[in-house]
Amino acid sequence: WSTAVAFGAVHLLNPGAGVLSTAMVTVAGLCLGLIRERTNSMGATWLAHLAWNWVMAALLHVPFGVGVMGGISLIGRHLLPRWGKWLVVAGAGLIALSGALVLHRIASGQAEGVLLLALLGLAGIGMGMVMGPLPPVVMAQVSRAEAGTGSAMLRTAQQIGGALGIALLGAAYLAAGSDAAARLAGLYPVIVLFLVGMIVTALLAMRLPADIFGHGKGWVGNGQRGEDVSGH
Repeated sequence: WSTAVAFGAVHLLNPGAGVLSTAMVTVAGLCLGLIRERTNSMGATWLAHLAWNWVMAALLHVPFGVGVMGGISLIGRHLLPRWGKWLVVAGAGLIALSGALVLHRIASGQAEGVLLLALLGLAGIGMGMVMGPLPPVVMAQVSRAEAGTGSAMLRTAQQIGGALGIALLGAAYLAAGSDAAARLAGLYPVIVLFLVGMIVTALLAMRLPADIFGHGKGWVGNGQRGEDVSGH
């Protein structure tokens, strides 16, 4: 018990440490102590600690992943034919709001609790509402002959944009300093850049044609023109 309490007390120095997080770390310290007693090996204890960190990081991403799946398979699938470009706009707005709140809570030392998990889930739903409809929206009026080229250009643009986004946000974050307090403060310029990027995404989506899939012009998919559904 004494080593578990000491283990929890040491982690009180972490930014944003609270009663709940300290209690959980103390229980983890007790488990690590039991592993040490059972195996008589510090190596096993260190490996268990490392595995604990990996598991916690993975579990933290579960709400976001579930949200992405829901945004793509449930919301996007049913609302895209009716909402069109406005589904992408709404998704960008949801990502902006929930993502900024997640970063704000982490920066202010509140990186725990059900609210953070709920915000991560909402951010995932917004991501699904944007990324799921994006390929059919972009490719809606591309001819079959050019579909392969158009799809390749879309994927290339996504990869380049993702790399540039990570580089830009990472540079803003790491420029704040190397100590823990400075890195938490470095999240605020990241929030600003993140919001700017999401606003630009929403504005660009708003410039898409109102009738993305060409229903009013007799488009039957992949750029193939059929009869004018308006009767003219």
